Amino acid sequence: RSLAPTPLARPKGELGSIIGTSYPETRLIDLILPDEVSVELKQVVLEFRQRDRLEERGLRPRQRLLLAGPPGTGKTMSAAALSGELRLPLYSVLLHGLISKFMGETASKLNAIFEDVRTQRGVYLFDEIAALAASRGGENDGGEARRIVRSFRRCLDQAPGSSSFVCITRSPD
Repeated sequence: RSLAPTPLARPKGELGSIIGTSYPETRLIDLILPDEVSVELKQVVLEFRQRDRLEERGLRPRQRLLLAGPPGTGKTMSAAALSGELRLPLYSVLLHGLISKFMGETASKLNAIFEDVRTQRGVYLFDEIAALAASRGGENDGGEARRIVRSFRRCLDQAPGSSSFVCITRSPD
C-alpha cells in the first residue's frame, strides 16, 4: 500500500519555539549500518506500518526507540531516516527551549509536547536526552532535575496508542 505523506503542520504557540519541524528525504537505504541495526530499524518500520493488523491480534507495535552511541554515529540521521521511511514529519524537540529555570515549567512543556504526540502524527525526536538530567545531583538541583526525568518517563509511558513515533538519542556519559 502506498502511504501518502502526512501534511506538514508546524506546532503553534509555545510549542513553536521548542519543536523544529522538517520533512526528511533520507531513507534507511541511505544509511550505512551494521546488519543487526539495519534489520531492527526495518522491523520497526514494518511494525509501524502494520500496526492495525498487530493490534487486531492483541499486539502493540513499537512506538518508541532509544538510539544510543557516541557522537557522530548516526543516531539523529537514523531518526530522520525513520521519519522519511514512514513518510511522517520529523518534530525535533529543542531541549534548550524545553528546559526552564522555573520550577514545574519544564514538566508543563513536556506535557504539552506529549499532548502533541498524541494528536499530531509524526516522528518526535528528543536528541541527546541526557541534557534533561544534566544538573541532576548538582548542588542547586533541589530535586527539579529528578522531577523532570520522572515527568518525561511518565509522558513516555502514556504516549502509546497514538499514531506517532518517539525517538530518543543518548550519547554515553
